[in-house]
Amino acid sequence: MPLDSEAAAEKVSLYLHHAITIGELNTWAQAAVKADDFGDDDDLKTEVKRLSGSLTWDDLGEIMRHLGYSVRVEVVQMTRGKHLSGRTRVMVNKPRLSRRVTKRLPKHEQ
Repeated sequence: MPLDSEAAAEKVSLYLHHAITIGELNTWAQAAVKADDFGDDDDLKTEVKRLSGSLTWDDLGEIMRHLGYSVRVEVVQMTRGKHLSGRTRVMVNKPRLSRRVTKRLPKHEQ
């Protein structure tokens, strides 16, 4: 079965949620490119190749857009003891992506 954009987006999402390291994402992408199981989707192959190299936040956002996904970041202030610290939550919006990483923002927050 050929690799599809949903599977590639899921890998990026795992990285953004700190479930896998950048090294693991790179290794997965390199293996996917080597297996060359993209069917006729050259655009998908191009984006997966990009995942095997050095990446910035902007690169990841662009790759996800090309895969058909939108990445949104919500920064919320949390308290821990007497100190305030920031926490970033990354949400990937696409109805068929796993429930664990999908959340639509209310209209007033978009």
